[in-house]
Amino acid sequence: AAEVIELRQLVASRRDHAEAIDRLLDADAYRLAADPTLSFGAPDRESVPPEIDFAPLDEAIETIRKSAAAYDAALSRPISAAGSARADAILQGLEQVFTVETGLPGRPWYRHLLYAPGLLTGYGSKTLPGVREAIEAARWDEVRDYIGRTAAVLKAASTKIDDAAGALSQ
Repeated sequence: AAEVIELRQLVASRRDHAEAIDRLLDADAYRLAADPTLSFGAPDRESVPPEIDFAPLDEAIETIRKSAAAYDAALSRPISAAGSARADAILQGLEQVFTVETGLPGRPWYRHLLYAPGLLTGYGSKTLPGVREAIEAARWDEVRDYIGRTAAVLKAASTKIDDAAGALSQ
Protein backbone atom coordinates (compact mmCIF):
# COMPACT_ATOMS: atom_id res chain seq x y z
CA ALA A 1 0.00 0.00 0.00
CA ALA A 2 1.08 3.57 -0.60
CA GLU A 3 1.11 4.33 3.12
CA VAL A 4 3.67 1.61 3.86
CA ILE A 5 5.81 2.81 0.96
CA GLU A 6 5.72 6.29 2.52
CA LEU A 7 6.79 4.84 5.88
CA ARG A 8 9.71 3.01 4.25
CA GLN A 9 10.74 6.25 2.54
CA LEU A 10 10.45 8.13 5.83
CA VAL A 11 12.78 5.64 7.55
CA ALA A 12 15.23 5.83 4.61
CA SER A 13 15.27 9.65 4.61
CA ARG A 14 15.80 9.72 8.39
CA ARG A 15 18.65 7.22 7.98
CA ASP A 16 20.24 9.30 5.18
CA HIS A 17 19.94 12.48 7.24
CA ALA A 18 21.39 10.93 10.40
CA GLU A 19 24.29 9.41 8.45
CA ALA A 20 24.99 12.76 6.74
CA ILE A 21 25.08 14.53 10.12
CA ASP A 22 27.44 11.85 11.45
CA ARG A 23 29.78 12.25 8.45
CA LEU A 24 29.88 16.02 8.91
CA LEU A 25 30.51 15.69 12.64
CA ASP A 26 33.27 13.13 12.05
CA ALA A 27 34.91 15.45 9.51
CA ASP A 28 34.69 18.37 11.98
CA ALA A 29 32.86 20.28 9.24
CA TYR A 30 30.67 22.30 11.59
CA ARG A 31 33.63 23.74 13.50
CA LEU A 32 35.55 24.42 10.30
CA ALA A 33 32.61 26.20 8.69
CA ALA A 34 31.53 28.08 11.81
CA ASP A 35 31.47 31.85 11.95
CA PRO A 36 33.67 32.76 14.94
CA THR A 37 31.43 35.74 15.74
CA LEU A 38 28.43 33.49 16.32
CA SER A 39 28.13 31.01 19.15
CA PHE A 40 26.33 28.15 17.43
CA GLY A 41 27.65 24.71 18.11
CA ALA A 42 27.52 21.55 16.09
CA PRO A 43 24.26 19.61 16.16
CA ASP A 44 23.85 16.53 18.30
CA ARG A 45 24.20 13.16 16.66
CA GLU A 46 20.90 11.71 15.56
CA SER A 47 19.64 8.20 16.08
CA VAL A 48 20.29 6.19 12.91
CA PRO A 49 17.19 4.11 12.21
CA PRO A 50 17.70 0.37 12.48
CA GLU A 51 16.35 -1.97 9.83
CA ILE A 52 12.60 -2.05 10.25
CA ASP A 53 10.61 -5.13 9.24
CA PHE A 54 7.42 -3.94 7.57
CA ALA A 55 6.52 -7.50 6.48
CA PRO A 56 3.73 -7.94 9.07
CA LEU A 57 2.07 -4.77 7.76
CA ASP A 58 2.56 -5.82 4.12
CA GLU A 59 1.04 -9.24 4.86
CA ALA A 60 -1.92 -7.75 6.71
CA ILE A 61 -2.62 -5.34 3.85
CA GLU A 62 -2.49 -8.16 1.33
CA THR A 63 -4.85 -10.19 3.53
CA ILE A 64 -7.39 -7.38 3.74
CA ARG A 65 -7.14 -6.83 -0.02
CA LYS A 66 -7.96 -10.49 -0.63
CA SER A 67 -10.83 -10.32 1.85
CA ALA A 68 -12.25 -7.22 0.14
CA ALA A 69 -11.99 -8.93 -3.26
CA ALA A 70 -13.83 -11.98 -1.92
CA TYR A 71 -16.52 -9.72 -0.45
CA ASP A 72 -16.89 -7.91 -3.78
CA ALA A 73 -17.21 -11.27 -5.54
CA ALA A 74 -19.88 -12.36 -3.05
CA LEU A 75 -21.78 -9.12 -3.69
CA SER A 76 -21.81 -9.80 -7.42
CA ARG A 77 -23.87 -12.97 -6.92
CA PRO A 78 -27.55 -13.13 -5.95
CA ILE A 79 -27.97 -12.44 -2.23
CA SER A 80 -30.82 -13.48 0.04
CA ALA A 81 -32.38 -10.94 2.37
CA ALA A 82 -31.27 -13.02 5.37
CA GLY A 83 -27.68 -13.24 4.06
CA SER A 84 -27.63 -9.51 3.47
CA ALA A 85 -28.90 -8.84 6.99
CA ARG A 86 -26.28 -11.17 8.51
CA ALA A 87 -23.49 -9.48 6.51
CA ASP A 88 -24.73 -6.04 7.57
CA ALA A 89 -24.76 -7.12 11.22
CA ILE A 90 -21.19 -8.46 10.92
CA LEU A 91 -19.87 -5.31 9.25
CA GLN A 92 -21.69 -2.91 11.55
CA GLY A 93 -18.79 -2.76 14.00
CA LEU A 94 -15.99 -2.96 11.44
CA GLU A 95 -14.63 0.54 12.10
CA GLN A 96 -14.21 -0.22 15.80
CA VAL A 97 -11.88 -3.10 14.93
CA PHE A 98 -9.28 -0.50 13.88
CA THR A 99 -9.11 0.92 17.40
CA VAL A 100 -7.10 -0.12 20.43
CA GLU A 101 -8.04 0.48 24.04
CA THR A 102 -4.65 2.01 24.94
CA GLY A 103 -4.84 4.66 22.20
CA LEU A 104 -1.88 6.32 20.53
CA PRO A 105 1.33 7.18 22.40
CA GLY A 106 0.89 10.43 24.28
CA ARG A 107 -2.76 10.64 23.20
CA PRO A 108 -4.74 7.75 24.65
CA TRP A 109 -8.01 9.39 23.57
CA TYR A 110 -7.11 8.76 19.89
CA ARG A 111 -7.56 5.04 19.46
CA HIS A 112 -7.71 4.55 15.70
CA LEU A 113 -4.61 2.88 14.22
CA LEU A 114 -5.33 3.67 10.56
CA TYR A 115 -5.72 7.43 10.79
CA ALA A 116 -5.75 10.19 13.38
CA PRO A 117 -4.95 13.88 13.60
CA GLY A 118 -1.19 14.29 13.65
CA LEU A 119 0.45 15.05 16.97
CA LEU A 120 1.91 18.28 15.59
CA THR A 121 -0.34 18.90 12.58
CA GLY A 122 -3.46 20.25 14.22
CA TYR A 123 -6.34 18.62 12.41
CA GLY A 124 -4.16 17.37 9.54
CA SER A 125 -4.72 13.63 9.29
CA LYS A 126 -1.92 11.07 9.45
CA THR A 127 -2.23 7.55 8.17
CA LEU A 128 -0.93 4.70 10.32
CA PRO A 129 -0.27 7.24 13.08
CA GLY A 130 1.21 4.88 15.67
CA VAL A 131 3.92 3.75 13.27
CA ARG A 132 4.46 7.10 11.51
CA GLU A 133 4.80 9.21 14.65
CA ALA A 134 7.12 6.67 16.27
CA ILE A 135 9.37 6.89 13.19
CA GLU A 136 9.28 10.70 13.28
CA ALA A 137 10.25 10.64 16.98
CA ALA A 138 12.94 7.95 16.49
CA ARG A 139 11.27 5.59 18.98
CA TRP A 140 12.32 2.41 17.20
CA ASP A 141 10.91 -0.13 19.68
CA GLU A 142 7.58 1.67 19.45
CA VAL A 143 7.76 1.48 15.63
CA ARG A 144 8.01 -2.32 15.83
CA ASP A 145 5.24 -2.46 18.43
CA TYR A 146 2.82 -0.38 16.36
CA ILE A 147 3.62 -2.28 13.17
CA GLY A 148 2.44 -5.39 15.03
CA ARG A 149 -0.61 -3.69 16.52
CA THR A 150 -1.64 -2.19 13.19
CA ALA A 151 -1.16 -5.50 11.38
CA ALA A 152 -3.29 -7.20 14.04
CA VAL A 153 -6.23 -4.82 13.60
CA LEU A 154 -6.02 -5.16 9.81
CA LYS A 155 -6.13 -8.95 10.13
CA ALA A 156 -9.07 -8.70 12.54
CA ALA A 157 -10.89 -6.54 9.99
CA SER A 158 -10.09 -9.12 7.30
CA THR A 159 -11.71 -11.82 9.42
CA LYS A 160 -14.88 -9.74 9.78
CA ILE A 161 -14.95 -9.05 6.03
CA ASP A 162 -14.46 -12.77 5.32
CA ASP A 163 -17.31 -13.60 7.72
CA ALA A 164 -19.55 -11.07 5.96
CA ALA A 165 -18.65 -12.51 2.55
CA GLY A 166 -19.55 -15.94 3.89
CA ALA A 167 -22.89 -14.63 5.15
CA LEU A 168 -23.64 -13.16 1.73
CA SER A 169 -23.01 -16.54 0.13
CA GLN A 170 -25.54 -18.37 2.33
